[in-house]
Amino acid sequence: MSQSILNNISDYLENHKQGARLTLTAVAASVLTATTLISYQRITRSRLQKDKKALKRAINEEPPAIISIIDEEKINESNKEPMDETLVLELLARNTAFFGLESVNKIRQSFVVILGAGAIGSWTALMLVRSGVEHVRIIDPGYVRLESMTRNAVAKIADIGKSKALILKKHIADIAPNAHIEVEHTPITQDNMAKLLADGPDFVVDTLPNVRDKVLVAKYCKEHKIKIVSAMSAGAKADPTLIQVTDKELAAKEQCIFNNATGILNANDVGYIFDELWQGKSVISGSQDRTLVMTRWDSSQPSSLLNTVVMTKVEANLHDKLPLGTDLSAHYGPYIVEKVKEQFALEKKLQELWNAHSS
Repeated sequence: MSQSILNNISDYLENHKQGARLTLTAVAASVLTATTLISYQRITRSRLQKDKKALKRAINEEPPAIISIIDEEKINESNKEPMDETLVLELLARNTAFFGLESVNKIRQSFVVILGAGAIGSWTALMLVRSGVEHVRIIDPGYVRLESMTRNAVAKIADIGKSKALILKKHIADIAPNAHIEVEHTPITQDNMAKLLADGPDFVVDTLPNVRDKVLVAKYCKEHKIKIVSAMSAGAKADPTLIQVTDKELAAKEQCIFNNATGILNANDVGYIFDELWQGKSVISGSQDRTLVMTRWDSSQPSSLLNTVVMTKVEANLHDKLPLGTDLSAHYGPYIVEKVKEQFALEKKLQELWNAHSS
């Protein structure tokens, strides 16, 4: 019977070749599709099982604290390989040619504390280390922000939200592995100042934005005989040539220090008083010789455009020795005193007109 069935199938296929081909093709396609689906389901099921296991592990693990995200930037200094001394000397070859080996060694042994790691502090730390300083302490409580990216010396987009001091330390470790960089992620206050400025730094570089903090740091450094370099703002100067690096005693127009308060007369004021106010003549004798000097008309008031006159050196010496409260009309005569008062009154009106026009 089996042989008969096979013969019938054979005869059918022989008589219907085209239909047989279509049937076999459909069967083969169905088998292939089923095999593919089964294989895909097995792979998907395996992946889902792996993902579930990974998710369970992640849920059971304790979530990291914010500080751990920051701490990942810390450098394990014990695993850091120091740079060969020959390479260090090669890097500092130009400095050695300029300063001499003894001075370069002194620079390398220096300890500098930098207050602030932002627009000024980051560049300061970077260039000091590149110049050979091998011990730096960076103090800054701030984090990298998007708006500060254009000012920071080393910050990248990936550093946004991270400690400015720590990312600076990481960058320095890559270019100067011999440098010992300390980081304090905390604001400097009167209470912790002794701790943060401890260990006898050779210099303190103050780049703090707050004037009150600057005064406290300067006072502490003076009392403990620590050398300090204080960086002030550019004062909205668009021309870099107007920015001067000078001794603080010579600063007279820094807004952060004096808050726009009028101070001593500057060179422009002196020229104006001499040429415009008094026409290069002594208010007493009218002399125009080379011994002309400036002095206060009223010695009880500060020097200003409305209280500075021109006299000869001899006249000024005698004038400055007059007792406070001296009647100048009785001493010099009413003509001289009235002339000075009229000139000051005219100048005051001019200043008022100028200020009104400027505002």
